Amino acid sequence: MRIVMAWVVMAAVGWAQAGGEEKKEEVKADGKEKEEKKEEVKEKEEQKPRTGEGVVVTAERMEVEQRLAPETYTIVSKREIEVRQQEDLHEALRFSPGVHIAETAGKGGLTSLFIRGGESDHALVLVDGVEVNSDGGGIDLAWFTTDGFDRVEIVRGAGSSVWGADAMSGVVHVITKRGEGSPRARISAEAGRYGVWREKLSFETGTSEYGFTFAISRYDRSNGRFSHSTYDNSTAVGRFDYALGKHTTIRATARFAVERADQFAVDPGPRFAWEDRNGEKRATHFVLGLELVQRIMEGWTVSVRAGRFDEDVRFDSLGSFDYDSQSKFERTRLGAQTDGAVFDRENLKLVLSAGAEWAREELVTSDSFSAGLGINERRQSRGGFAQAKLEAWDRLGVVLSGRVDQSTGYRTGYTGKLGVTYDVKETGTRPHASIANGIKTPTMVEVFSTNPFFLGNDDLRPEMSRTWDIGIEQRLCSDLLLADVTFFENRMRRLVQFTGGTPAFQNAGNALARGVEVAVAVKPVDWLRFDAGYTYQRTRVTHSSITSVTFEERQPLIRRPDHEGFAGAAFQLNYEDGIPKADQKDHPRVSASIRTRFVGRRDDVIFYDFPAPADRVKNRRYLKLDLAAEWWILDRNLRVFGGIQNLFSRDYEDVVGYPNDRLTFIVGVEAAFDLAKVFGVK
Repeated sequence: MRIVMAWVVMAAVGWAQAGGEEKKEEVKADGKEKEEKKEEVKEKEEQKPRTGEGVVVTAERMEVEQRLAPETYTIVSKREIEVRQQEDLHEALRFSPGVHIAETAGKGGLTSLFIRGGESDHALVLVDGVEVNSDGGGIDLAWFTTDGFDRVEIVRGAGSSVWGADAMSGVVHVITKRGEGSPRARISAEAGRYGVWREKLSFETGTSEYGFTFAISRYDRSNGRFSHSTYDNSTAVGRFDYALGKHTTIRATARFAVERADQFAVDPGPRFAWEDRNGEKRATHFVLGLELVQRIMEGWTVSVRAGRFDEDVRFDSLGSFDYDSQSKFERTRLGAQTDGAVFDRENLKLVLSAGAEWAREELVTSDSFSAGLGINERRQSRGGFAQAKLEAWDRLGVVLSGRVDQSTGYRTGYTGKLGVTYDVKETGTRPHASIANGIKTPTMVEVFSTNPFFLGNDDLRPEMSRTWDIGIEQRLCSDLLLADVTFFENRMRRLVQFTGGTPAFQNAGNALARGVEVAVAVKPVDWLRFDAGYTYQRTRVTHSSITSVTFEERQPLIRRPDHEGFAGAAFQLNYEDGIPKADQKDHPRVSASIRTRFVGRRDDVIFYDFPAPADRVKNRRYLKLDLAAEWWILDRNLRVFGGIQNLFSRDYEDVVGYPNDRLTFIVGVEAAFDLAKVFGVK
């Protein structure tokens, strides 16, 4: 495979050299036309804001201008991900205020997501509107690569009033890129420390009528930091859009991943209780989304959606024991939504939205030690929501939404949200505030398990949250500087905890997270951008009805740092002056990125070998520095790139007892093909 990849890249070099002269002639012939259009393009682009432009979809489940959305959000673009060379979703999420990632050891280890102090199963993760959390909200982000990404939207604060259960503390939405332009292909090969090899292939094409995107990748890591810590991942992504006339469009998206990871330790202890030489995780993940959108009239659309998520995970993690466990989870979701502008005048616009959803979940588990005691259960849920969005004077944005959910796991749950923002254009000031509540269904293991070691509890009630935030955004110097300061609170009630009794799970108590988020972006010139963020949060268990080292009253919640921050700079040189500015950002001659991240001290728990008791400890702070650079050569047909993570080889642990990677590096080449020119198609 690697020999083939190398051959293809070498062939691309030859093609680029041969086509270079032809390209020069084309550029000369088109020079006059470009000059004529240059001034027109420049005038249009100068009218656009340099930062904060565009829309956000996830905050209100429809497209909303960013400056009129009262929710607190971060958008990570495809280009930002490429410049930083972030190959995994969790790496892209780390540089967002209010978000904390905890990764057990190196590549492939359990990777958890925390937003605003919530639990690791309190954040809803979507791919093109399809939920990819396991039952009850849990998710391991280790498998999730950035292949096919267009952007990632991170909305902080409860989102259950439009998205339903599991959006207790926030929503992460991955949006797959729509195919555009003439047929183009990109192929790359990379190699790095720890025996890393990665190969990628992507293709896209599209017009105003249709769009098609496809990407595949293969990652192999054969020599991790510790023995028996290899990892491999194969991912395929696709999206197809088609317009059926002027008023109807269809979209289909799919993502499939297969991963295998060696489990190098059984219990961490001070480091590791013992090395697990036969431990292994094998998993497959499949996401499918279908959507049909019909425009009834100007300003009124109806959409019908169907989604499917399958996950099959197998573990062998008990040292020398011949032990195997398997969990197969399936979710099917159907829904419909309508959005209509019931009033739209020059200074006032009112959009009403309503939708209904039905979902069925199925979980089948088994393991070597509890034959006949596994889970084989199904449950259904249904819900409906309504939302009103008011925009006035091109300054004021108000949103009010409410939702009702019913599930086999609980009777009826009600959630809502109110948000307000006002854009003071004269001073570049935009205050914003929102208040919402969220809901989360107990997991099927917590409810249905018949295993005597962790017996389920069918009397569990859903977890609830109430979140609020208030902040102010300030733009200065014609949007060259953008700063936002937001205060937030997240109150969590009826949190489910493992007690070890009969039943083994209880609604054990309440918790609180409160703090402030700061985000700053500075773009003094087109080719240079600085950004930074900081989060201060204090968490504590306000009430606990159990005795547990992981959930002690008046103690902080584990694995949530009080202080966390990041800073970075991105440098890009445009390829040539004749290309419009919008294209120059996507096709730089040279780009480089430097990013640093600080994580403060946080409480954690060490689980020793049974029957020794667990200990509550303080995990130490750390600072990590990453570098990335790329250089397009041969008439922008070949890219040479490289990156270094943890430049100073710091020894740190996201989760106590599981050391993360020290210095790692990767170098690679990528060839880009305009297939119409390769095959001589005009």
